[in-house]
Amino acid sequence: MKSLFLWIITIAYAFIAYLFIFGVFVFLIDVQVPTELEYDSALFKTPSADTQYAYLVEARQYAFDLRLALIHHAEETIDISYYAVHEGRSRDIFFGALLDAADRGVFIRFIVDGFIEGRGFNDSSAMKALASHPNITIANYEIFDLRAPYAVQNRLHDKLIIVDAQYGLIGGRNIGDRYYFDDSDLASPTHDRDVLIFGHPSVAVKDMSDYYDYLFNHPYSSILTSDVTADFTPFTSLYNQYLSESNLVLTTTMDAVHDNAFKVDNVSFIRSPLDRFNKTPVVFNTLIELALDYDDFIVQSPYIILSQPMREMFKEIRYERMVLLTNHPYTNPNIFAVSGYLRVRQDLATQTTLFEYQKPLSLHTKTIIMGDDISVIGSINIDPRSVFLSTESVVIIYDKAFNAHMRETIETYLQDSLQVDQDLEYIEGSIEPIQYSNSRRLLAHLFKYLTYFFDQML
Repeated sequence: MKSLFLWIITIAYAFIAYLFIFGVFVFLIDVQVPTELEYDSALFKTPSADTQYAYLVEARQYAFDLRLALIHHAEETIDISYYAVHEGRSRDIFFGALLDAADRGVFIRFIVDGFIEGRGFNDSSAMKALASHPNITIANYEIFDLRAPYAVQNRLHDKLIIVDAQYGLIGGRNIGDRYYFDDSDLASPTHDRDVLIFGHPSVAVKDMSDYYDYLFNHPYSSILTSDVTADFTPFTSLYNQYLSESNLVLTTTMDAVHDNAFKVDNVSFIRSPLDRFNKTPVVFNTLIELALDYDDFIVQSPYIILSQPMREMFKEIRYERMVLLTNHPYTNPNIFAVSGYLRVRQDLATQTTLFEYQKPLSLHTKTIIMGDDISVIGSINIDPRSVFLSTESVVIIYDKAFNAHMRETIETYLQDSLQVDQDLEYIEGSIEPIQYSNSRRLLAHLFKYLTYFFDQML
């Protein structure tokens, strides 16, 4: 019996060591997988020969209604990519809209991160119900496999909706009530941002669509099989009820998009490689290359974490006129990300103009403004996970009017934020600092030490 017990303990330790070595330790080695994917940043500032439009999507409720309008507008195809689809009213209404489109003969592909869906944190039965429709195909990206524990770090983080290969919605929102409704039961409402791209035609949307084909059909993606006989009525009924109670006219929503979108000089879509381990940071390298032409920046990210490789990449950037806007460290819901931010907070406050948001709602927006003509919106955070590990994508909008519009929008968040000085004190402003829990502060600083050696995975 004692011998058997020792064998069990030995196997357990060996298994834990195996998971740690190949799921964590290998990512601490600063070796990047080479790729042929690259972009010429000079092309981003070349006016397009085609007519291009960009429409900023800021308000939570409107962001949801626009998604429903895009789905209703679809005639042939809808392609969707999300990191997470959380249980709740928004998911069920969204699924109802997709089922309505599928019943009209629209072919729908939907890919989600396989680790998020496979951990039991989400209601996979709803996904299986959706996948049972003959016009809907669902795929999972990188389902956890004990034979490849290293793949656990390489997550799908894109947030895309592509309709008829003509409209491309990209940004930071997942599907979940906190991104769209003020009365979320599961989490505090969250500020986020999308942009809708279209044109006559739009090269950016074509590139987005080509990437989606590559992603959906990639060996790391697996089709979700469904053998359930699903009752779609709960989804479609809730969808129709929402349209009725909100007096939402979906055709009018799309008309407003066409009437108010910015005609822009150019839009470019870029994305990261689909490699495992530490990817070559194609998106971040491209943005750094583009930034060398500027000395005036606004960066908005829910987390700002700089691993040593990222600090080396940042060295060439001129910090003097860089404004950073992020969440308050002790109200930010992501405690792991906060632990990495606290290690660089003083350096950021000393070298840049650092603002922290002072409202109960958290910021989930991912935006970079360069000079008076470049606006970057997408899924990428300023952290090592986005730079080296996850699939990420952004659009780069070249246009002075849209840039000015973005600056005005970000200014509304800056008015609810306070600047941090080099002593980590707030410079007096027009608002009071937000109140936070001391236990949350202690926990954040405890994690700061616990995650000291793991910046590369934050």
